Amino acid sequence: MRHITYVIVIATFASFFPSSAQNIETMKAVIRMQSKIDTLAQKASRSDSTLLMLEARLAEGEFKIQQIEKQDSPCMDTTDRLHRQYGIPAIGKQDFAIGIGAAMVLQGTNNPNAVSRGKKRVEDASYSASVTFEKKFDSAASRAFLRCEAAGGSGLDGDVRVFSKVNYDALTSQGMQVAEIWYEQSFLSGKILGTIGLLDPSAYFDNNAVANDETIQFLGQMFVTNPAIEYPVSPFGIFYAPGLLASFTLVKWLAITAGIFDANRDWQRIGDNLFGMGQIALSPSASGFEGNYRLYAWYNQMPHRMWNDASIKGALSYGFGLSFDQHLGEKLTLFLRYGTRDAQTYDTAALSPNGPFASILSNCWSAGFQIDGKLWHRDHDALGIATGQVPLSKEYKRANDTKQAKTETHFELYYKIQCFDKMSISPDIQYILNPFGKDPPLNAEDIPIFGIRSEVAF
Repeated sequence: MRHITYVIVIATFASFFPSSAQNIETMKAVIRMQSKIDTLAQKASRSDSTLLMLEARLAEGEFKIQQIEKQDSPCMDTTDRLHRQYGIPAIGKQDFAIGIGAAMVLQGTNNPNAVSRGKKRVEDASYSASVTFEKKFDSAASRAFLRCEAAGGSGLDGDVRVFSKVNYDALTSQGMQVAEIWYEQSFLSGKILGTIGLLDPSAYFDNNAVANDETIQFLGQMFVTNPAIEYPVSPFGIFYAPGLLASFTLVKWLAITAGIFDANRDWQRIGDNLFGMGQIALSPSASGFEGNYRLYAWYNQMPHRMWNDASIKGALSYGFGLSFDQHLGEKLTLFLRYGTRDAQTYDTAALSPNGPFASILSNCWSAGFQIDGKLWHRDHDALGIATGQVPLSKEYKRANDTKQAKTETHFELYYKIQCFDKMSISPDIQYILNPFGKDPPLNAEDIPIFGIRSEVAF
C-alpha cells in the first residue's frame, strides 16, 4: 500500500513537471531505499521475536534449576524432617509459619483370641492432632520451632497383643502437650546445622520416603520405624527427649547426622544416662531414579540386665540398622528397612504389654513399595503394600522358656484417596501371622485387621 502511494505521488509530480526526468529517477531511488528499509525492519522484528523466545526459555531453565536445587537433600528443610507431616506451613511476610493437622483411625478385628476379655469382635478408634509454629531468622541463618500435640484413644493395640503396633498413630497420652521445642542454627550456607531443645530423634534418623509417616502412609509400626531401636520413650509412649543434634551435608548426595539425648526423659541428671545415634545418608540422583540409603548405629546407657544373668545390672544396649528407598521411575518407589540389636541385654521398662518390645527382639525387617496414583490419573493418590517380620531373640526364649515361640509376620495394604485439597481417606488392611510369636500361654490365632484413616492438613 505504501508503494502504491509513492507511485501516485510520483505520477502527480510528473504531471506538473513533465520535463523533470531527473526528479523522477530520484523518487524511484527513494522507493527502492524504502523497500530495503522495510525488509530490514521485518528481519529485525523476527530477530526480536527469536530473542524473546530465547529469553523465555532461559528463564524457564533457570526456574527448573532452582526447583531441582530445592529438592530434598539429606539435610532437608525443618518442616520436611517432621516424623508426622501435619500441614504444610506457609511462611508469611515475617517468616512465621503455622501448620495444623489431624488424623483419625478406626480399626476392627474378629479375632476370637484378641486380648479383650474373650470378645470375638473388637472395634477401636483413635485421633491425633498437632499444631506447629516456626519462625525463621534470616539475618542469623537460624530458626525456632514449636509443636504441640494432642491425642485420644489407645487404638486396637490395647486389645491385641503383638510386637509391632498395628496403629502407630495412637498415642498413650491424653490431652495437649508440648512435643517439640528447639532452636536450630545454620552455618556455611546450610551445610552444617546445629539443633538444641526438646527433640524427636525418630524425625532425624531411620527416615524413609514412603514408609515414615503413619498419618498418610503405612499404619503398622514396623513400616514407620525400626522396632528394634531403643529410642528414649517418654511416659506418654513417644520419642521426645531433650538433646543436641548436628548435621553435616558434605556434598549434595552425602550427609552425616549425629545426636545425643537424655535416655530416661526425666530432665534430671541428663548426662548420666544417654541415648546416642549417628547416621550416614547417601542420596544418589539420576533422572527418575533418585534414592536414599541410610546406615545408622545407636546406643542406650540406661541400666540393662542380662538375659542369662538377671543379677548383672548396668550394661548398655546398642544396635545397627539401615533404611533404603529407591525410585524406579516417577510412579514406583521401593523401600527396605532392617535393624538388629544386642540381644543379650534387656530394659525392664520396655517390657510393658503395650510398650515397645525392643528388648526381646534380636532383629526385624520390613520391605514393600508405593505406587503413585499418577499411573491411573489420580495424581495425589497412593497405593502401598508391605510385609515384615519380628523374630524373638534366642536369649529371650531360653530365659523365659518359650522355645516354641515363632516369628511374628505382618502384611499391610493401604490406598490413600485424596478426596479434597486438604483431606485424604485411606482404607487399610493388615494381617498378622503368629501374633506375639504365638507364645504358648497366649496361643493367639492369626489376626486380620480392617481399618480406615482420615487425615486433614492445612
